[in-house]
Amino acid sequence: MKLATVLSSFFVATLACGPSDDNAARSSTPVDAAPPPQPAPPSAPPASPPSSEPVGDIGVTTETSGTDLDPDGYSIYVDGYWDYVAPITHIAPNGTVVIRNVIPGAHTLTLFNLSQNCNGDHLRDLPIVVHADSVVNVTFHVVCKAITR
Repeated sequence: MKLATVLSSFFVATLACGPSDDNAARSSTPVDAAPPPQPAPPSAPPASPPSSEPVGDIGVTTETSGTDLDPDGYSIYVDGYWDYVAPITHIAPNGTVVIRNVIPGAHTLTLFNLSQNCNGDHLRDLPIVVHADSVVNVTFHVVCKAITR
């Protein structure tokens, strides 16, 4: 039978692990009578000045044509889905949004969550370059075909 000792700030416990054995040692012994005193909470930090890091914005427009347009619109992400350069952004089938405060440099845009009857060219990993203190504008063209009922 294995014995394990668990330590906390208040107790030491020895636990028997394995088949039950009446002769196994089990104890729970206080270590401290009271918890140690806690330091006073720090005062609120002073407001930080605005970031001096240069950033740029991405203006995204969708132009959707055809029939049976996607009723709930699309989603956009910057760079890879897991890279989290900016939150995933919703956009209407014929709409415009601005993704703000993007670090300057090379990025990719992906338009996704399209209905199965909608498609377009260059909707995934479209390369763009964001420049500080400016807006790069991108337009996605989507065509939706009639849904056969």
